[in-house]
Order: sequence, then structure tokens, then C-alpha cells
Amino acid sequence: MPTLPLSDASQIIGVRPQLTTCGVEATIHGGLTPISVVLDTNVLLDLWLFDNPRFVGLSEPLARQQLRWLATAEMREEFRRVLDYAHLALKREQRGLSVVDLLACFDQHAHLCEPAPKAPYVCKDPDDQKFIDLAVAHQATLYSKDKYVLALKNRLARLGIEVRAKWEKLGSDPH
Repeated sequence: MPTLPLSDASQIIGVRPQLTTCGVEATIHGGLTPISVVLDTNVLLDLWLFDNPRFVGLSEPLARQQLRWLATAEMREEFRRVLDYAHLALKREQRGLSVVDLLACFDQHAHLCEPAPKAPYVCKDPDDQKFIDLAVAHQATLYSKDKYVLALKNRLARLGIEVRAKWEKLGSDPH
């Protein structure tokens, strides 16, 4: 099962979560503003489907709302679409998970935003551009293992965007 608590899956069938402006007005217990992050699709698969040790520590801060995971409807749709790929459907079946279960995890933890304007740096993989754009627009830490995203790490750092290929508590040195 996913390491994140599931909401009632029956509530999300055919329902699109509402979009917000994704401002930093949200607070966690104690009045602290959570750290904004953008998680690419492969990170979600590693987290919820494969239990990849690179991202296993991400579950707790998401559940505690210590992180504000920003996403768009397009990112949600990409996640939904890849869950039906044959090798991922087999893995879901082995783990006893449905697409509805995994979308419930997404909906429970993601803060859906409007798509962001194009960032100054363009990714060679157009499917990954939306993650970069959102991270830049919201000054969020971007978690991705994608080689084309990682190739932009130094350029994105000039814009104040940290790109990480594995989970480490934010504020720790990723190297």
C-alpha cells in the first residue's frame, strides 16, 4: 500500500480537484509556512508504487504538511495516464493498488495550481517543462531524476531553484 494515508477513493472518481493560486498563505501547525516543492511523475511512482529508498523519507513531511507540494491539473493527468502503462499496471496489481488509490494520494497531498508561465530555461524534454515552470514560478524545490531536468540544475540554481534527485530534509546539503 502507499505510505501516505488514502482518502475515501469513492469521492474522487470523476471529480477534478479545485485549482488554487498556490500562494504561500497556507500554514502548518505552529503558524509556520511549509516549504514549497514540485515532484515530477517519476518521483511519485518511486514514492508510492516502488518504495524507492531515494524518496521514502518524503512521505512523513508530506503527511505532516511540512512540505507544500505544488502541482497542476496537467501533472495530475500525466500521473493518471502513466499508471496505465503495462509495467506500472502490473506493479499496481502486485501491490494491490488501483489508479483510484494512487490518485487519491495525489489529491490528498497536492496543492493544485494554475499552469505557470514558461521559465527562462527550456528543458530538452517538453514533458518535463511544466515541472520546471512551476518550480520557477513559485520558487519551489524541484525533485526529479530526469536527466534533462538534472542537466539544468546549475542554470536553475541561478534562479534560486534547487533541483534534487533524492529526498533529503530541506536545508541539508544535497551533495
